[in-house]
Amino acid sequence: MNLFIHLGDYVYDFVDGDEEVRVPEPYPQIPNTLETWRQLHLYHLLDPDLRFARQQQPILAIWDNHDMDENDINISVQAFHEYLPTRESNIPIIRYQMLHYGDLLDILLLDILLFRSIDPIADGEFSMMGNSQYEWVTNELLNSTAKWRIVASQNMMGTWSTVGLPALPLFGEDVFDDTTWDGFPAERERFLQFWKDSNINNNVVISGDSHISMAMDLAISPLDSLAYNKDTGEGSLGVELLPTSISRGNFDEFGLPISLAQNAVNLSMQANPHHIFSDVTQHGYGLLNIEMDSVTAEFWYSPILEMSDEEILGNRLVVLDGENHWKRETVTGLSEILTNNIKGFEVSNIYPNPAKNEQINCKISTQKNAIYTFEIIQLTTGKKLFKSKQQQTLALQEKLINFDISGWQSGFYIILFRVENEVLARKFFVE
Repeated sequence: MNLFIHLGDYVYDFVDGDEEVRVPEPYPQIPNTLETWRQLHLYHLLDPDLRFARQQQPILAIWDNHDMDENDINISVQAFHEYLPTRESNIPIIRYQMLHYGDLLDILLLDILLFRSIDPIADGEFSMMGNSQYEWVTNELLNSTAKWRIVASQNMMGTWSTVGLPALPLFGEDVFDDTTWDGFPAERERFLQFWKDSNINNNVVISGDSHISMAMDLAISPLDSLAYNKDTGEGSLGVELLPTSISRGNFDEFGLPISLAQNAVNLSMQANPHHIFSDVTQHGYGLLNIEMDSVTAEFWYSPILEMSDEEILGNRLVVLDGENHWKRETVTGLSEILTNNIKGFEVSNIYPNPAKNEQINCKISTQKNAIYTFEIIQLTTGKKLFKSKQQQTLALQEKLINFDISGWQSGFYIILFRVENEVLARKFFVE
């Protein structure tokens, strides 16, 4: 079962001039009525890739600040519900909910936008979730019998300290962004302490909003070496995955040179030992593959300034059942750049795509003598499902390859063709 999760800013209420990548003209007006919010949702559905993604798998979405009308939340909430799948039993303003996937997985979708700073908690600080939502989510966690729990949050839950880092415009004084859980430390501590006191393991937080890639361990005091061991992960109570933005700007689009951004990342990871992976300039999406014994996370990147089928696997991380921290060992797997062509070697067609029957076909043509191999990899898991023996094709020859896909799971797959020292890839989908 595949699920597409979007954690906010599904639409943007304005067009940022520094981030015009695939924004068609004429631009929409800044919405301020129910009808203009409806038109904004229609405008975003002009994107063919968004329509394709919504066609291929169910979508679970939550709003964030750019989805909301600051003067009249109700009209933007109504438009959101009209253009995204919604359970009819939901009260329109209440979006947080639980999804059950048998004994494998429970997904807890939070709303930390509309209920923050309403209810006070210890030491005069305010709740980020509000007391009603906090009671709901802790009760659901206590009653969950699934192997894994995915906690979906609009904003980063883990700590991102900037203490001792250079005074860059994008960094806050003590934390990177105090509109995230870093602005509500008492709420985060009581939530993580609840995990610890209740002995609730196998929690994976997914978050958004920050437009950067981040994977971290979740510990109550990650900067305290007595409470958290950065080398082993001991002391961590769960893990977090924050995939980057698909096309919205991050550090280099905001004016920070890539070399300086990389130096900032290196310094940041030294100051935050629980940060296992970070990238602040690339764009793409994240994948989670959930099995009974492990959860595998992947960061996938692609260019945003031109049309391209190129994709790069930026990193793959694994958390094992009961360990509550990302494994320190490098997880090997597909890491090649997915190129569009190899001179003198062409894959002209893959059909049917999407594949509905028991066979898929691939046509190869070449302008030179070539020795090649090919293999098929399931995108979500990185598992090799098929690998050819070495083959040779003569110049100007066309060849049709076909292979049996009966019994394959629904999802995306990649065929990798290796010709000498080059790799060509084609992606297809099995329904």
